[in-house]
Parts: sequence; structure tokens; C-alpha cells
Amino acid sequence: MLKCLILLISLNIYSNDEGLLSSLKSQIKENKEKSNFLISKRNTPLEVNNLKDLDFKNYKYRVHPEYLYSIYLFNSESILNNIKDSKCSLYEYLATNLISHPVYKNKILLKSFSIDERSSRNILANKNIYLKHLLNKCDNAQANIQLISRNSIALLKKQTFSDLLNPEMCFSKINTLLRSNNFSYFASFALRSKKSKDTLNKIKSNFSDSEIRGFNLFSDYLSGNQNICNKDKNNISNYFNDPIVRNSFIIPTCKDMYQTRRSLTKEELNKCFLNLKKKNHYCYSHKSRYFNAVFPLQDCQTLMENLAISKYKFMQSDCPGKLSNYSMVEAARLLEIARKESKNTHCLADKLKKLIDFSEDQDLDNPWNVNLCYYNKIYKEEKCKRVIFGDRSSSLKYKNVIESILKESKLISKGSSCKLTRNKIINLGEATQSCFIQINSNSCKLNSCKFNIFINGKKINHGIETKSDINFSFFTRGIRNSSKSFLALYKSKYKITTSPIKNMTQLKKEIKKKGNFIHGIGCLEEIIPYHFPKTMISQCTPMPFLISAIKERKNKIENVLIHTSIDNFLNSREVPWNLISNSVKNLSDNISEWSLNAYNN
Repeated sequence: MLKCLILLISLNIYSNDEGLLSSLKSQIKENKEKSNFLISKRNTPLEVNNLKDLDFKNYKYRVHPEYLYSIYLFNSESILNNIKDSKCSLYEYLATNLISHPVYKNKILLKSFSIDERSSRNILANKNIYLKHLLNKCDNAQANIQLISRNSIALLKKQTFSDLLNPEMCFSKINTLLRSNNFSYFASFALRSKKSKDTLNKIKSNFSDSEIRGFNLFSDYLSGNQNICNKDKNNISNYFNDPIVRNSFIIPTCKDMYQTRRSLTKEELNKCFLNLKKKNHYCYSHKSRYFNAVFPLQDCQTLMENLAISKYKFMQSDCPGKLSNYSMVEAARLLEIARKESKNTHCLADKLKKLIDFSEDQDLDNPWNVNLCYYNKIYKEEKCKRVIFGDRSSSLKYKNVIESILKESKLISKGSSCKLTRNKIINLGEATQSCFIQINSNSCKLNSCKFNIFINGKKINHGIETKSDINFSFFTRGIRNSSKSFLALYKSKYKITTSPIKNMTQLKKEIKKKGNFIHGIGCLEEIIPYHFPKTMISQCTPMPFLISAIKERKNKIENVLIHTSIDNFLNSREVPWNLISNSVKNLSDNISEWSLNAYNN
């Protein structure tokens, strides 16, 4: 409990590694490397293919936590959300291949513990045999597995999948299928129909066209498209014509498709628009690679819908994964909101520079103590220069800082400049008779980056070292003088008053007001429980967020659109109000201060 409270007291959160803010690509790479290590010769897990090889009398066996993490990272959220806390559902979905591990195809990784828990060992067991053992007490799961193995469609015939085509009935039908004791049976056929011609032919020969179209929608839902019940699910023209959506999302997306920064022709935009309608998943399967955030973006339809109703239409995409400090990400965003700036910025570098300037103007303790340090031979001492490893940010841009150090070290002349490159420089005569900084910006964060320097085609031992010590006081707790926190100075500078929001009625009232914004801090494990499950009862990772809209579904359920500091700002999350409320309450109870408020200026 003490560990949790220490974390709650302050938002001076900083991580030297990517942590929660690692890009999806980095998480996947790291996870696969870890999975391969766990079964490598260096680690040598015990492999078992029979239950008799396991000693249930003297040892306890549990599914390895790294195995479970991979399951949640690589599988559809639509299916994972249906597991909830049911172990039987988890084992059933593994047994029916609704979910799977990316590395251990026919195996399951276990961790064995001696009864006194003094020793443990990794075990790689035959998946089918061990799951059969685990499912002994899950009667319903065994019944579904048997139906699937027999390839029986008897229960499918009793379902009316055409209800999914009716906007008034779609949500209730989805919920009926999700709550059904036979969910894995329905889901297995829906997903297999996309992969197996035999299953597809069997479905086609036994169902009407409308039933098949509804069945395909259910398959789309299971594959990750949770918007199948939207009235305009196949028609995004309304969003395409919205000027904010068009300029802030459609055109940048199309430029990604064409891999160009130039203005696109009308014909190119129309062609791109047709592609977006056909490839709705493009946005989270491809476009997300460019945004360096913890999760892939949502499908194109959802992104456009949410942007069209957002309270912060002027806000641009950013790259929170470039900065492993989500309190600073949030502070940079709050400054942008207060100034209502619509200038297109890139990956937080410019926003971060403005935050640093604000902090210095308001006499806030140095929040960005990130420096490039070198030994100055003239003064015979170490000299350091503050830096931001971003493509912009003017005087703190790494290219400018490195150049000034090289000039002071007499490695290049005062009138010289360096060029940026991703390639290793080879001496090719006059073409390389200058200074080159070799850097891969995609692998860099704003506070750290590896680089090489080539002068006249020769790699030099530059001796420039990065030193980073970020201490940013976002919240009023955890510092001696609460008036010196970012939030206190921010409210004072922009003459902001706050009013607490404790229920949906208050939220609806405040969100309609022009000029204000709604900001909160809650426990990440409560806000997105299926992606960040608790590992201990009192666990709470404080996560700042902004609320941009209330989204009403056809079944009259009202969810909240939030922007967490670990998501690209373009990617708002649709979260039930009760999860938001619980997350704020659990954090506020520990810090004795309500953390969800409307900010009025």
C-alpha cells in the first residue's frame, strides 16, 4: 500500500526507458524477444508433453504472466473484453484458437512453484493437453469445444444474425451474442468463415444473403471493428466533408498513403477517400506506426466520428511516446488549449519548448534538465548545453546544439554547419568534405538519442554525452510549495477557475460551455482495465486525461471520449462514465483532492 501511495502523492513521473509510452512496434519487438528468450537454450525451460510429467503434489502451476501479456498485446480487444475475470473463458478461447500467442503456437508457457514458493521454474507444456486439464471444471467450455470440433451449425441456425443490419436492434444483438454461453462457438465460426473456404461454403449453403451479411458484420466486430452498429458505418461522406476532419485527419492520412508532403490533387483525394471506405482498418494497422504512442489508433471511421464532435477540434496529432513523462505531455497540451493555437506542430518538440519557456517565465524549477555535455579543453572543465532531440524547437534543437559544441571544441570552423543523415558516411572526396550527424530520429525520444559524427568522411570520437534529469512538478502534491506546481502557475497565469465534476449531469452541463475544458487525473488501471490490469489490489498509476465529448450510442448508452497522455491526441478513447468516475474517486481518496474539474477562463 505504501508503494502505491508514494506514487499517488506526486506526478513527478519520469522513466528512463519507454515504459507505458513505448510505441506499439517497440512493445511487439520487445515482447517477441522476451518470448524467444524464455524458450532459448540460455534459459532452457522444462518441456512436457504429458500431464504425468507434472508433479501436482509438490508443485503449483500457473500460466506465465509474460504469456498472458502477449495474449493481451496481440489479440482483438473485442474478444479480450469478453473474458473479464473468468479463467474458464480465457482457457476456452485459447483452446478454440479465438486468441493465441504469437510465438508459442502449440505450447503454453507455465511457471511452476514449489509448495513453499521458495523456487520456481518455467515450463513449456503441450497447449491442448494442459488446457484440457484446466477445463475439467468448465462444463460450458467443454460443450462449446465439442460443438466446434464437430463443425455443427445447429446453434447458428437458431440465431438471427440479420438483426445486426437493423440499427435499432444491432447493439442489443451484439450484447446478446457476447453474453451468450455459446459465445466462443459463434465467434469461432465467424472468424473461421473468413479463413476457411469449407466453413464459408457451409455457411453460404445454409443461410440467406441477409443472414450472411449480418454474420460478416459479427466477424468484423470480432476482428476489431467495434463500430459495426453505427448507422453510417459504411458511409463516411459526412465526416469526409467536415472541414476540421478533412484538414486535420483526411488530408494528413492521404499524404501518408501517397508518402508525400506536397498538396494533393482533387483526384488523389477522391481516390484516397474511396480507399478509406474500403480499408477502414488502415488507420490502426498502418497509420499508427507514425504516431509513437502506446496503442495503435482506432479504425478510420471512429477517428473521424470522434474528431467531428470533439471539443478540441484545433488540436493536432502529437507523439507522446517521444517523451517518457506523461505529466509533461499533459502540461504541453494544456498550454496549447489555453492559447488555442492551431499551428501544426510535430511530435511535441515545439510544444515542449513552449512548456520550458512557460516554466522559466513563471519561475518554476527547471523542468527540462536534459543536456549534451562535453569536456571543454580551453576552460579545462565539463560544459553542458540544454537540448531537445526533436526535428524543431529552434535554439534547443539537437543539430544546433551539436554544431555549437563542435565549434567550441575547434572540430569545425565557426562558419561551418552539419548535415543530418541516417546513413553511415564514407569518404567519397569533395561530396563528404564536411560535417555529418548520423541519427535515426525514429528511434529517438525527446530526452535521449544516440548519434555519430563524421567529419570529412571520418567518424570521430566526439566525447559528447547525454545527461538527463527531469523533475517536473505537475500536481500540487508532493512538493513543499504547492503554488510552484505547474497546475497552480497555469491557473494563475491564465486566470482559470475550476469546478468539480462528480456525476454525468455536471459533465453534460460543463461540456456544452464554450471556451472551457475538462481535465482529470485518474488511475490508469481503472480507465483502461483490459489493457493495464492490476497486479495488486491497491495499484494506481496516475494518468492525466482530457474529456472532449459525450458520445451517445443507438442503445442510449452514453460514453465519454477521453484523451489520455499515453495516446496520440488524435486517438480519443470511448470509455464508460463509471470507469472514469471510479478511476478519479480511487485516486482522489488517496490525495484528498478531487481530480476531475471543469477549467473556465
